[in-house]
Amino acid sequence: MNPDLEMLLSADEEARARVETARRSAEVRLSGAHEEAERHKQEKARSREAALDRQVQSIAEDTSRRVEERRRRRRQYVAGLAETAATRLPAAVDAWVRIVRDGPAGEGS
Repeated sequence: MNPDLEMLLSADEEARARVETARRSAEVRLSGAHEEAERHKQEKARSREAALDRQVQSIAEDTSRRVEERRRRRRQYVAGLAETAATRLPAAVDAWVRIVRDGPAGEGS
């Protein structure tokens, strides 16, 4: 065989081997980049979900505080009504007894 032809074929084989090696290396890097991007995407999703969970928890705690405050105010209001009723009950009973016994005020007997 011609020495120049042999040299060309050898160079061609070496070039093809380098191209194949470079292609495989690029595929490995690309695959790694895809895996890293997927990990990053999942990490961001977990981070956002955790932030959302914290926000929901905060809203739930705030709502519980507000509900408890309203219940406290209602108990206070009802206690005030009960106290007012307790102080006015004797006068109301006296008025009722007087009306039953003497008739309504302004009614001439």
